[in-house]
Order: sequence, then structure tokens, then C-alpha cells
Amino acid sequence: MDEKERDKQYRLWHFLDLLGVITWVMNRGIRGSAMVHKTPPRQTGEPPMVELDRLVKLAALGKAPDAVVDDEQMEQIVSLFHTVAFRDGSVSSEETAAMKKFIEGHLPPGSPEIEVEHFLIAFKDHHSSDANLKETCHLLRTRLRPGAAEQIVESLYRLAYFHGLDLEERCEVEKIGEYFGLFSSEIRLAESAARRSVEKKGD
Repeated sequence: MDEKERDKQYRLWHFLDLLGVITWVMNRGIRGSAMVHKTPPRQTGEPPMVELDRLVKLAALGKAPDAVVDDEQMEQIVSLFHTVAFRDGSVSSEETAAMKKFIEGHLPPGSPEIEVEHFLIAFKDHHSSDANLKETCHLLRTRLRPGAAEQIVESLYRLAYFHGLDLEERCEVEKIGEYFGLFSSEIRLAESAARRSVEKKGD
């Protein structure tokens, strides 16, 4: 898909979005506020043809697409990342870079840089004691798209491998995987994939 076709798809997407909001406003005025949702429905993500083009390119490379998460989910994921990263008492530049890469890959396409920076600051300043690990994982588990939990666990293992995976970090990531409802085999596969990725970068 060339840039001209991509721009055309975006214009159509924004027009349909505006049309949906106008329809909602008119419907709210006619039917009354008690019979409709409090907020207008908005289209999120990419236009269908743009998204299809991206998926086809990923499939051609043999890659799985990253699962897109919303702001609330990202805040919860950031708390999990900090819990693992802070096991050794501090957050390193490599761990911050890994967190940034995850944020950029899983926020909706076209998210502003300031939003990425917001989550990075939250990652560095988060206090692990404020998070209830089991509850956070449960909330995420009920809302994540298929495959997202495995991607999170693999990224957490990759984070832990930067400075050598110690027993405490391993137990923490395994616990998160179990709270997500993953099988032990899925957790082991995530660990193996993370280890290969870190070793490959070190070569």
C-alpha cells in the first residue's frame, strides 16, 4: 500500500468516526440521556485496510503482530515491568530501553511521543509496594487480546536476562505468568524466546 492509498484510508476512517459521533449526539438528543451510553463511541486503532496491509507484511516476514493495549492496560503492564526490573534495587538504562520498545510496540499506531514518555516516567517512578500483583494480572487477563499475555511474559523475561536471570526474578516472572493463566509450557517457551533474543543481541 503506497502513501496515497494510506492517506485515503485515513481520511475515510476519520470521516466515519465523525459520522458516528454526530449520529450518537443526534440519537442522544432524540431519545434522552437515560437510554444511551454516557460517552460517544469512537473508532480506535488503524483503518481496516491499513491494518490488513501491516499484517500481510508481518506474515511475509514470519512475525506475529504485537497486541495493542489501551492506556489503562499499559499502566498495569508498566507496574509489572517495574516489579521485575527493581528486583536488583534499581532500573538500568537497558531496562528502560526495553520498556520503551515495549510501549512503542504495543500502544496504538501513531501514539504521540509524549504518551510514550509518560509511561516511561511511570515505569521509573512506580513503587512496587503500591501494586497488588495478583489483582493486576487478573484485571489484565480479563481484557487482554489473545497472545498478549505471552508477549508480556516474554518481554519480562527479556528484561530480567539483561543482567543475568537470578532466582528471585525467575520466580517473579513465573508467578506473573501463572496469574495470567498460562501453562508452564507456555511460560518456558516465553523464557526460551527471551533468552535467545538477548543472546542474539550480545553476539
